[in-house]
Amino acid sequence: TVLLYFSLWWIFKPIKKLSQAVEQISAGNFEVPIEVNRTDELGNLGDTINDMKVSISDMIKAKEALLIDVSHELRSPLTRIKLASEFIEDKDLKNRFRDDIKELETMISGLLDTYRMEHMNGKLETVPVDIVRLMESTIAKFENVKIDFSSEFEAREVKINSEKMETVFRNIID
Repeated sequence: TVLLYFSLWWIFKPIKKLSQAVEQISAGNFEVPIEVNRTDELGNLGDTINDMKVSISDMIKAKEALLIDVSHELRSPLTRIKLASEFIEDKDLKNRFRDDIKELETMISGLLDTYRMEHMNGKLETVPVDIVRLMESTIAKFENVKIDFSSEFEAREVKINSEKMETVFRNIID
C-alpha cells in the first residue's frame, strides 16, 4: 500500500503542477515556469508546453506590434489626406472626403480599442457616473453647434465606462 501510494504520488504530482501551470497560461500569464526534471512522457509534455508557451507569447507580441504599427502607419497618410481635403473647393466632394476620412478614423480607432480590450482581458472598467452631467459636458465641447438638451432627471447615476460613453455621445452628436 505504501509503495502504491508513493508510486501514485510520483505520477500525479507533476500532473497537478502541469495542470496549475496550464491554467495560468490560459489566463494569459506566459511567464509561469514549468520545471521539467523528468525524462518520461510527463517530462516530454512539460517541454512541449514550455515550447508552446514561448510560441504563443511570440505570436501575440508580433500581432500586437503589427496592429500598433499598421494603425500608426495608417494615421500618417490619413492626416495628410485630411489636410489636403480642406483645400478642395467643391463642397460635395469635400463632404464625401470628410465622411470617408471619418470612417477610416473610426476603423483605426476600432482596431486599437479591440487591442486594448484584449490586453485588459476583455473587461471594461466601469464606475458610477452621472450620465446627465456627462452628456452636458460632451455637448459643451461642440462650440460651433447649437444643441438643445433636456432631461427629465436632474442627475442620473449609472455604472458605465465614461470614456466609451462620451465617445458614443460624440459620435451621435457628430
